[in-house]
Amino acid sequence: MDFKEYFTVRNRDTYEREEFDNFLKKEKFVFNVPSIHIAGSNGKGSTAYYLSYIYTLNGYKTALFTSPYYQSPVEMIKINNQNIPEEKFEKYLNEY
Repeated sequence: MDFKEYFTVRNRDTYEREEFDNFLKKEKFVFNVPSIHIAGSNGKGSTAYYLSYIYTLNGYKTALFTSPYYQSPVEMIKINNQNIPEEKFEKYLNEY
């Protein structure tokens, strides 16, 4: 299944926090990179884009995850303000 099909046929109502926690445990995931977590009701996407742009302009390597996407799922992941290539997105989607 390619990533476009995955995002159109997947039932998003089946998401459970426990499934995500089990996935992180299985992968022995440790989050030890400097990060900014933006929470709240309004303006998170704009704030994230602004911060990513500012940090990138100042020489930092940035990664940005936002959801939902507008035209393509690859819009959700940006490295230095560039969408992740479709091939990499599909590779990681199929791997995990």
